[in-house]
Amino acid sequence: SRLYGTTSTVEYYGGAQSLGAEAFGHLLVSAGTKATTGNITLAGNFTCNTGAVVNSTHNWTAAGQWTVNGTFTQTAGMTTFSTGATHEISGSGSSQFYALASSQSTINANAHTISISENWSHGSGGVFNAMTSKVTFNGAGNQTQPAAAFVPSFYNLVINKTGGTLSSRVWTVSNDFQLIQGSFAPESTSSFKNVLIAGGTFSCPSGSIGVSGTWTRNGGVFNPDSGTVIFNNAAADQLINGSATAQAFNHLTINKGSRKLIYGGSISQVTVGGTLAMTSGNIILGATGILELGTAVSTPGDLNYTAGTIIN
Repeated sequence: SRLYGTTSTVEYYGGAQSLGAEAFGHLLVSAGTKATTGNITLAGNFTCNTGAVVNSTHNWTAAGQWTVNGTFTQTAGMTTFSTGATHEISGSGSSQFYALASSQSTINANAHTISISENWSHGSGGVFNAMTSKVTFNGAGNQTQPAAAFVPSFYNLVINKTGGTLSSRVWTVSNDFQLIQGSFAPESTSSFKNVLIAGGTFSCPSGSIGVSGTWTRNGGVFNPDSGTVIFNNAAADQLINGSATAQAFNHLTINKGSRKLIYGGSISQVTVGGTLAMTSGNIILGATGILELGTAVSTPGDLNYTAGTIIN
């Protein structure tokens, strides 16, 4: 191990190189593929340039900014953003963390692509600002996430888990939510813009979730349980679509002002097993679309009508 000043910059620019256990000031990986052989401590910034690759099975501690325009992949160990500073995580590349600790720091995620395959912990201060980032949870086992007080929302959120569960919490996703594989069970009052279910199982809570964008199911399972899905964008039309031909809800609420909920894609039938609440807004079934209340003659559904029109 060598002694580097806290404001010094060390650049790795060769081909295949090893990063040994070191305490760096600033670390720049400008080219080539690097693999760690020990824990890395940064008093300053970490930069990984376009085309560069860093593979790690060790711990990283970062006190400064984290900029990855290439690829950072950690398959063991933990990355810790140390307490006190505001950390910018940025770059056009991707950062795959194994375990992530954001201490009591404020994290500005910018437009970066972040993946986490183990637990994510946070201290008692600071927040994660999603900005326009994408966060993917892709572990094979149970993963924990910070409470909504410290990670209040996500911009793009992807669940791509081969096993295990996520924390029980309220999830707020302001742009795209994708369930690729795995189980997802948000708490009541969770809210989403665009929802894509491509695989896995999405379990609705016993309370309600809100959707302000497009609902797409191309595969997987939506388990309505005893919950309510509320389509609530009063400023724009919304779609229920996808390659699946049918979608079942328990309770469904249309609260869209003068805007419409429209069948699209291959969807030809929506079943509401409990109550359809027409608060405001219209449902456009299309020429052959079916809206079914109840699951059988012996178990009819209910219509709670305030305003709106169902148009075939």
